[in-house]
Amino acid sequence: MKTYKPITPSLREKISVIHNLPRTKKLKLLSFGKYNTGFRNNFGRITVRHRGGGHKRNIRLIDLQRINGIFSPIKILRLEYDPNRSSLIALCRTLYDKKLSLKKVQLSIRSSSGFKYFYILATHDMKPGDIINPNTHTSGTAMLLKDINLGSIICNVESIPGDGGKFARSAGTFCTLIKKSDDHVLIKLPSKDIIKLPSLSKATYGRISNIEHNNTILGKAGSNRWLGRRPVVRGEVMNPDSHPMGGKTRGGIPLKNVFGKLAKWVPTRKLKRV
Repeated sequence: MKTYKPITPSLREKISVIHNLPRTKKLKLLSFGKYNTGFRNNFGRITVRHRGGGHKRNIRLIDLQRINGIFSPIKILRLEYDPNRSSLIALCRTLYDKKLSLKKVQLSIRSSSGFKYFYILATHDMKPGDIINPNTHTSGTAMLLKDINLGSIICNVESIPGDGGKFARSAGTFCTLIKKSDDHVLIKLPSKDIIKLPSLSKATYGRISNIEHNNTILGKAGSNRWLGRRPVVRGEVMNPDSHPMGGKTRGGIPLKNVFGKLAKWVPTRKLKRV
C-alpha cells in the first residue's frame, strides 16, 4: 500500500496498491477493443444508472473455463493488469508432453483463439515462472469439484459444468468446499451463503490475487469518473416525478428504489440456499 504527501486536497486521503508489474504491453492476439454504448439503448435512454464515461478499455480473452492445461502443465509467463476487473491476470503458456496424442494437443491449442498463449485469473500465490501441473492440489490448479479436498479454498467456481467460472472472481475473494456427495457439493460463498453445485463443475485452487484492493481510497471524484462511475443522488432530494420518495419529505414511507419496489428488508438475490 502507498500513501501520498498531502500537497493537494485530492492526495490527502488517497491510498493505492503498488504491484511492481513489468511494463509490458498486452498480448494483441488475446485482446480487442471494447465498444461502449454509454449504457443507453437505441432510443438514447439510460438503461443502467450511475454508469457511463470513463477511460477507454480493451477486453482481454480470459480462459474462465480453464480448458487449457488439462492434459499438460502450464507455465506462468507474467502477471498483468486488467482494466476490466479488480484482480490481476496471468499470461500462461502450455507445456506439451511428448506422450500426448496429436488430437489432445490440438484441442488445447484451439481453446483460446487458436494460440498456445492464454490468460487466466491470477491467484494470490502465483508468480512468474511457476509451473502448474494438472491433477495437483496446489494454488492455480483447476479441477472438478468432486476431486477437490474438503475444506479447500477455491475460486473461479462454475455454477454449471463447462459454463466458466461465476463465483469468487473479484480481488481477494474465495469459496470454501464444505461437503461432497455423489452428484452435488456444498460451497460456502464469500457472502457466507451456502449453495449446492454439481460435482462436475470446475474450480481453481487458491484465492484470487490483489487481496489489499479493498483498502484502496481513490481520493477524489475524478478517479471514480475515470472508472466509468457517475454520481449517485439520493431519491429523497429528487422531484416527485423522478423518484417514488421524491418531494419535500419522505413522510415515513418505507424506502423504495426508482422503480417503486422496496429497497430494504426484502431479498435482492435468488440463490438456492441450503
